[in-house]
Amino acid sequence: MPERPPQSAPKDGERPLRCDAARNRERIVHAAREVFGRRGLGVPLDDVAKHAGVGVGTMYRRFPTKEALVRAVFEHDLAMRQESAERALAHPDP
Repeated sequence: MPERPPQSAPKDGERPLRCDAARNRERIVHAAREVFGRRGLGVPLDDVAKHAGVGVGTMYRRFPTKEALVRAVFEHDLAMRQESAERALAHPDP
């Protein structure tokens, strides 16, 4: 089962994403993590969009640059590690 990126709160002045838009964003970040992991950061964003099953327009609407997508992938990974560490620290028998 793919790991879901943590939901991030909208920034000042931003509206929350619609459910379908949030799902597409999750799919893109998950696909980017897989594609970048297999092929490196040099892959075109069009390949990530195809792997995510979304159109190129959806990709660029959510992530206008590769840097924005790479940042989202790293933020997702950092959040997953932080959640894991917090669960481990809260466990009575570490």
